[in-house]
Amino acid sequence: MLPAYEQKGEVTAVPLKLAPYESVFVVFTQDADQGPGSDELLNFPKAQLVVDLNENWTVQFNPAQRGPEAPVTFDKLIDWTTSEDENIKYYSGQATYTKPFELDELKDGERMILDLGKLTAIARVFVNGQIAGGVWTAPYKLDVTDLVRLGTNELKIEVINNWMNRLIGDAGMPKEEQPTWAPHNTYTSESELQPSGLFGPVSLGTIPE
Repeated sequence: MLPAYEQKGEVTAVPLKLAPYESVFVVFTQDADQGPGSDELLNFPKAQLVVDLNENWTVQFNPAQRGPEAPVTFDKLIDWTTSEDENIKYYSGQATYTKPFELDELKDGERMILDLGKLTAIARVFVNGQIAGGVWTAPYKLDVTDLVRLGTNELKIEVINNWMNRLIGDAGMPKEEQPTWAPHNTYTSESELQPSGLFGPVSLGTIPE
């Protein structure tokens, strides 16, 4: 529900705030009197930080796609292409981020919003073993109000990039030893890598219902 709007004759003006490439449907279900104004913060309130989730993630890559065999600990969220481990730097496929977090209080009349910050290229989110939804364009946010609980919670995020970085990494190998190929490959070992993974900042915040 968007509480802020203005009636201008036969026109209803609703302030919107959209991220790049974001789109929405605005559905009018009934006639309305004059609204409280055009303050977009009434429709898109800024979340009040509850938990900072940027540190101490366990990340499991897929060894079958030449990722590290064992889970990796990220003290802070990073772009995979900045890693010194080539199994991460050139990794293409799915990686699963997991992290516990604590909630000391849940208030009535507030929605819990999980903000993933930025990522490449698509993600699916689970809270306490239940799917919260998927994201693939900004803003990378999900309402997790009905999934969180008091005490310890478990957050899991599956992030998938594309095959661009693997093709670039393999291009530096002798052609007869390259595990990947493409019928038309425009990438070389000198091509710029695509930033990949979950970059954050990741946070959990509240907004009024």
